[in-house]
Amino acid sequence: MLNKLLSNICLAWKPLWTPPRPSQLLPQWRSYRQLSLPQMAGKLLKPGFWQNWLARYPQTWLWLWSSLAWAILIRRMLTQYRMPDICRSTPQLFDEQFFNMGINWGLMIAAMMLPLLSEQVQHVASRMPSRMRNTAIHWFLLAYILQWLLTGLLVYVLSGSAFTALSNLTEQVAWQAKWRSALPALGFALAAAWVYSPMKRAAQLSCSRTIPMRIQAWGASVDSLRFGILIANFCLRTCWTPMLALMLARHGILLMMLVASLLAYERYFLNYRSRALAHAWASMALAFLLLSIFKT
Repeated sequence: MLNKLLSNICLAWKPLWTPPRPSQLLPQWRSYRQLSLPQMAGKLLKPGFWQNWLARYPQTWLWLWSSLAWAILIRRMLTQYRMPDICRSTPQLFDEQFFNMGINWGLMIAAMMLPLLSEQVQHVASRMPSRMRNTAIHWFLLAYILQWLLTGLLVYVLSGSAFTALSNLTEQVAWQAKWRSALPALGFALAAAWVYSPMKRAAQLSCSRTIPMRIQAWGASVDSLRFGILIANFCLRTCWTPMLALMLARHGILLMMLVASLLAYERYFLNYRSRALAHAWASMALAFLLLSIFKT
């Protein structure tokens, strides 16, 4: 099990080019060991060091932007900018709550989903010249996040309107509170059932799909945007159920971190035929169901 874990971590951080032979690396490491701490910090702060690092590990951008998104999202949600409850709020287009929902949803996608794109970012970087590599990667990420953002806002508006109409038809207030509190359990139960769906397996395999990309200035940007939209569509088909459950559960910080960890574990450590994640979603559905039953 430990060997499998280490091998998957190495594959997730596989460099784009073969490193020098150990005989060539030893003198460099020896020279670094002889440096003092300020001298070593000066070498690490040089732009050339980070240019070489990003050229070899372009997926570093994913972890940088994801960490920044987590920091901003936690700060916003610990203050007054929390996710709205779609079961109790009537969505209005282009009001303050709508814009706050859009900002938080975009930050959540950047925080949770960007670390899952290591393979796709390596594909974009390997197809581009060095001078265009970082630009193409960010065009790809922009298209990916925008596709998720537009889908999430559409679901927010439609689901909020549907829940408002259903609440107006319901006369028993206590029953309304019960079925509303049980909705996260229903969402995670749907996520557990979706793991067994052949459509989910097909979409999960499609997440590794690549496309030919041009290296001309405008062609590279267009192909990067097109590739980002394509991968976002496949990711939507794969992960729409846990994201819907998060929306129904009002996106708690700890819950988002747990779901993000489970998605990353599935992406990098499980075979596409594995059903292990279904047990995790079912356990979370049971926990929310018990919470809704015993909630006073």
